[in-house]
Amino acid sequence: MSDAPSQILVTGPAASAANATTDTVPLGTLQANGRSHLQLAFTGVAGDYFRIWIVNLLLTLITVGLWSPWAKVRKRRYFYGHTWLADANFEYHGNPVAILRGRLIAAAAIGVYWIFENLVPSAGPWLLAVLLCGAPWIIARSLAFNAANSSHRGLRFRFSGTQRDVALAIWPLALWLVALVAGSGDTLDFIEHPARFFGQLAAINATFFAMYPYAVAQIRRLTVGKSAWGDQAFSTTMRTGSVYSIYLIGVAVSFVPLVLGSVVGFFMGMLVGAIAVGHAALAVTIATIFVAFVSASTFIVWTAYNRSRMTNLVLSTSRLSNIAKLNSAISASVLAKLYALNLIAIVCSCGLLIPWAAVRITRYRLQAISVEIEAPLATVTAMVTQDPRATGEELSEMFGIDLAL
Repeated sequence: MSDAPSQILVTGPAASAANATTDTVPLGTLQANGRSHLQLAFTGVAGDYFRIWIVNLLLTLITVGLWSPWAKVRKRRYFYGHTWLADANFEYHGNPVAILRGRLIAAAAIGVYWIFENLVPSAGPWLLAVLLCGAPWIIARSLAFNAANSSHRGLRFRFSGTQRDVALAIWPLALWLVALVAGSGDTLDFIEHPARFFGQLAAINATFFAMYPYAVAQIRRLTVGKSAWGDQAFSTTMRTGSVYSIYLIGVAVSFVPLVLGSVVGFFMGMLVGAIAVGHAALAVTIATIFVAFVSASTFIVWTAYNRSRMTNLVLSTSRLSNIAKLNSAISASVLAKLYALNLIAIVCSCGLLIPWAAVRITRYRLQAISVEIEAPLATVTAMVTQDPRATGEELSEMFGIDLAL
């Protein structure tokens, strides 16, 4: 047999986008070791999405929000439809009516909480605890709905996790709920017992920050481990310690600059106030602007770092059965620059450049993702479709609501 790599014929926008990439082999190229590297491509255009976005915005405003489920479906269908892998795009099949039902349920729950919070303030934390106890059901239903309504090459994705699985994944947050309820008391405690008030506040925050990364790791692992494409299951080797490292480093790269920036802003205001005697308002304004700038910069850095590292970790430790491995190489610094420029553009355009910003971010994040397939593409498709159930979810099993707001 010849040692020359065999080729899989690829055409269309996905091929041209992937062939322009320099750090991977061309899309669909089967190497001598039997593996091919496929690059995701996004072909969306800001001008096209702007037309969808502006119509969605106007109809949502006119209908006082009732159009938002249809807006969500139109947006997802556009972004899914312009995401290509191996010369085939993804598809979204969500039902706007089902999403509307989910949002009405969520709105009703929030309304009940708001009423009790204002009429019986002391019952607020307890009611919040009751509502959050429904979180496993909400998360499980949302993951199942979104997976069952997503497809690639005509094959549906699916999520088989139950609310019990989700509850076992996020149970540590129950400790935070206990601390929150136990620490709730009369607002006058801040004045009468400041030491106890701040002690309880510190305990609540410490509990949350100690448990949250663990819950994130478990729910990410569950999301991947209980998902499948057709009848081929995904799996992950992600470790909880890696998630803790991401959050700890994220705090270091964001919290420390925020504190230092706030201190510098305070002394800058003091200095300006001392120089420009009688212009206290000017000093306060300068200090406020500086602190706001530092806060916004810190938030951008934190968001870019967290999202890039978490996406890279989750995808790079995941694989589809024994036939494909996922990879992600999103750069935190590049993502932070995109966020910063997008924020400036959105503010300067009074929000009109939101579609442009969304397309830029989506294109960068998707084109940083690749799939390493360990068999020819036709073989992979045959493996996935060999079982009649590989059409995704059987149509008789429908998911009635989507609560992922």
